[in-house]
Amino acid sequence: MSLTDSQAEMPGFIYQRVMPGRLGPGYYLHLKLKQVANIKLKRMVNVCNPLPVLCVFFSFMIAGPVSAQMTDTANLRSYQPHFLVGVDDAGDKSTGERSVPYDLIAPMKELGVQFLVHHYSPQTTLQEQDLFMEQMGTLFEKNKMSFLLNTEIANNAVEFIDADGWSWFRGPGKTHRFNFKPAVLSKANQFTSFEGIMYDEPAHMQLNRNWIHVNGRKVDLPFMAETNGKSFEEADRLIYKNARQLADGVKRLHTRYIAMEHVFPVLFHNFARAGMTPVYKQLKESWAPVWAACAMGAAIEYHTELWTCLDLWFAGYPGHSPLYPGHSPQALKDNLIYSYWVGNDRAYVENLNYQGSLYRTVTDNGSEKIILNEYGKTLRWFTHDYLLHNRRDYTFRDMKPEIAIIRFDDTDFGITGKNGFPDQLFGSKTLLSTPETRSWMKIWHLVSHGVIPTPENGISWLSYPLGTPYKSFAPMNGVVEFDQMVTREHLQTVKLIFLAGLKISTNTLGDVADLVEKKGITVVTSPALAPDLIKMRYEGGTRIIPSGNAGGKWIVTDDVLDPAVEGEIRPLLGKDDEMRYVFGNEEVIFKIDKEDRLTLVRNKR
Repeated sequence: MSLTDSQAEMPGFIYQRVMPGRLGPGYYLHLKLKQVANIKLKRMVNVCNPLPVLCVFFSFMIAGPVSAQMTDTANLRSYQPHFLVGVDDAGDKSTGERSVPYDLIAPMKELGVQFLVHHYSPQTTLQEQDLFMEQMGTLFEKNKMSFLLNTEIANNAVEFIDADGWSWFRGPGKTHRFNFKPAVLSKANQFTSFEGIMYDEPAHMQLNRNWIHVNGRKVDLPFMAETNGKSFEEADRLIYKNARQLADGVKRLHTRYIAMEHVFPVLFHNFARAGMTPVYKQLKESWAPVWAACAMGAAIEYHTELWTCLDLWFAGYPGHSPLYPGHSPQALKDNLIYSYWVGNDRAYVENLNYQGSLYRTVTDNGSEKIILNEYGKTLRWFTHDYLLHNRRDYTFRDMKPEIAIIRFDDTDFGITGKNGFPDQLFGSKTLLSTPETRSWMKIWHLVSHGVIPTPENGISWLSYPLGTPYKSFAPMNGVVEFDQMVTREHLQTVKLIFLAGLKISTNTLGDVADLVEKKGITVVTSPALAPDLIKMRYEGGTRIIPSGNAGGKWIVTDDVLDPAVEGEIRPLLGKDDEMRYVFGNEEVIFKIDKEDRLTLVRNKR
């Protein structure tokens, strides 16, 4: 292997620590090293030609140690171009004051993060709005960082009309969501440091018709679309149509990203198809591999980026709900490691400084000093140490799924009628949860070796009894979820497919049937979703129906939790103490211990 490929495997070898983003004599020696480093090496002690080693030595001496260089967060971007780390500033005083968060730059540098998700609260006049964008863009460009504007404020407020008469919280028709003033968004887009808009928990807002309370009473306002009276398919199409119009309008003004942060594991595919970047929650009330499987499938199928938000909030327990911070520094550490090796493009931590989330500021001899707490130290360790010593040469795009769930997303994930959440799928008071919409949760119980509870309890801590002890991880073997329109190009490595939900498109079902016959895959399905020829051979209960000459089979069942189903597919489910993924030629295994902690194992294939 070449020097640049092998340096991560060489203890004490410091080539990888010389940051190409820093100019000076060390930078030019770094370039020289790249020119001469096309030789084969086994270990430093076996090097015959001393020139690369001498270049590395002098480059390190001139450029300085890693920890000093990492105060320039732009360096990490050049070093790990496939993975960016950021923070979310929900709860910061700048949101309430509608001011530029100047005082967040120093702690961001100390933490080693590269971008900020800023919770934006619009100013009153166009002049003030224009000045804010000018100051934000200049501040972040000067510091070689970037920012996105989070729109959560509209989720909890009825209205804001500025001095120009622009309604910031009113969408087209009777919808209620953040509505960017075009002139202000155009101003933001003049700066390379501005990367786009983050809609905060849009699936939650669609299902629950926003989360606005006035005088103790819930105000119902549809978020993306008014779905009352629609069928499941009509509701899905209308939400997609409106989401596409929103995305197209924002991108017409040259906005790079319109991202959607999901606390619920639904509508990923709908929004990704509309051109939006899926952002899934880790920690919070999520099973990390479930949320990742749903978001990753959407990103793969619709060719978007994949981001994750590590949210320190939690539902809590009776008398302390919600709870902040609701997760331990160790849980944050394990989730950061998971977020990296599962192939995300970005990860960011929520929150930066709410109730001293990651740091506090003290005055020492007349100057301010940043003191990191255990959460902040964990994030700094990840950016300053872990990422520098653990190179990742793939992204989620290189994923080779072993198991695929193909499903029409009806938005049911088990919270209906629990902990104050109404039964209104797609946000419609006329679309209710049924055994058919709940059936896919049985699949998560099965593929997790029973760790994720059965459908009666849902698949989120928002649906479990308050106080249920939290876990991030559950064993799975390369699981992704696609929607009902996925094509065969995304199913080439799959060995096991589950069909779920209310419908599967004709083209997708045809592709699946062809893969069963020609590639010998196994499909588990309800009778309603099976192809007609297979359905004709079904006689009730659980039936194994062979197809083709490659060993393929259909497992048609009226209960996916029938022990006969598990008996047939057990060899495909992987081990009951690990999450396993394959990216390109690399196998990535996360061993899960009894304390929900991870041990990483990487194997070249």
